[in-house]
Amino acid sequence: MTTDQPIKILIVDDNAQYREAFKRTLLLEDYEVCEAADADEAIAVIESQSPDVVVTDLQMRTDREGLELIETIKASDPFLPVIMISAVGSFEEGALATKMGAVHVIHKSRIEDEMESFFDTIRQSHESCRKSRSQLAMIARARQQRDLKEDDDRVEAVRALLDDPDADPHVQGEAYDFITSISEVEMLRRSELDMQHASESDRDQETYAAALAELKDNLAGYDGLGDDSRQALATAEYLYELQENRELLDFSRTVAFSYCFAVECEVRIRLKGKITRLASNRINQRIFEACMDKKTRRVDMGFQQNLMLAARNRGVHFTIDNVKAVLMSLMGGKGRFRANGLKDIGILLLCFAREYSFSKWGQTIKVKNPLNVKGLQYEEEVLALAGSLIDLQYARNPYIHPDVKKKEQLAKLRQTAFDCLRELGKVV
Repeated sequence: MTTDQPIKILIVDDNAQYREAFKRTLLLEDYEVCEAADADEAIAVIESQSPDVVVTDLQMRTDREGLELIETIKASDPFLPVIMISAVGSFEEGALATKMGAVHVIHKSRIEDEMESFFDTIRQSHESCRKSRSQLAMIARARQQRDLKEDDDRVEAVRALLDDPDADPHVQGEAYDFITSISEVEMLRRSELDMQHASESDRDQETYAAALAELKDNLAGYDGLGDDSRQALATAEYLYELQENRELLDFSRTVAFSYCFAVECEVRIRLKGKITRLASNRINQRIFEACMDKKTRRVDMGFQQNLMLAARNRGVHFTIDNVKAVLMSLMGGKGRFRANGLKDIGILLLCFAREYSFSKWGQTIKVKNPLNVKGLQYEEEVLALAGSLIDLQYARNPYIHPDVKKKEQLAKLRQTAFDCLRELGKVV
């Protein structure tokens, strides 16, 4: 091997003899090896020893524990390569493992025949992981700069990732979110031009009136929204209606921006003061620090597990890297917080608009809604709003679900924007 440091591989298997045999094989190839007997041990080892690649069995304490481990790892760290080696997995389970993010699936009976391919996969996936982490770090550094212009070299470097065919989709998604977050003025100008073009090509005021009437029917709280929110929604609905009825018109980008902008305007009205107070309160800084491990600069495992448990089966999608970025911004912003779009607001709600506790070094850390969100009476409502805000940013991002047709994407984005606004209407 030619790397400066040996690649560290975590073997996850409930069969100690198999782990030992496989460990010897890897050590002979100059890999570093750590072990775990089940998914829970694996998560703890990942946190404490930071392996470069995870190799897991499928069936351990349960028939699908390996699949659940892949899902957990990818939710926490989308770049960490996972290889599944199973003695009993079916073709369907192998396909599901790949869909969940496994870079390779091998049956134990074929491991000797595929060993060279296995080693190639380790090397290639490890290098890809390192490259993606470096690119994500570049995006994070650019995000920390304030008042960046669209022609800044750092912005151009991030924009180049959008056209890089080898860039990881998650990296491209983060790059897209960053680029759109600094392009608001340009998008507002474009929406005005699209409205002007639409008016010139179709002077029928009944179309606008019908779109506005449908908007009020679909969104009961429309009249209670802020002026900018209502204007952006009216623009979105009008252009959405025109595009639905005229195949040659394409206002997709403006429609997506306008729905999202409407929600962003309402977030500013409902939450901006609360976020400012959250970030500037010195007592809250202690909570932020408790959510991080000072030594490793990682998200605390107890805090992380609470978030995962709260989000499970509730449609709240995020990565621990996203959470870390929010915490770092809160801790390093000197009382200010810069959100990377609606996703960061959703994560703020998930982390700091609920009442819960987690254990850290034998101590109980209590989090009692430091964001001081009122009006959402139950945790489910907080999670619903958090999930909808994150989903809205994802729905606008073409790198998240590139296989979804534009028409379906816009319809989903529209409905998600309505869901966000309904829930935001409750916040006081």
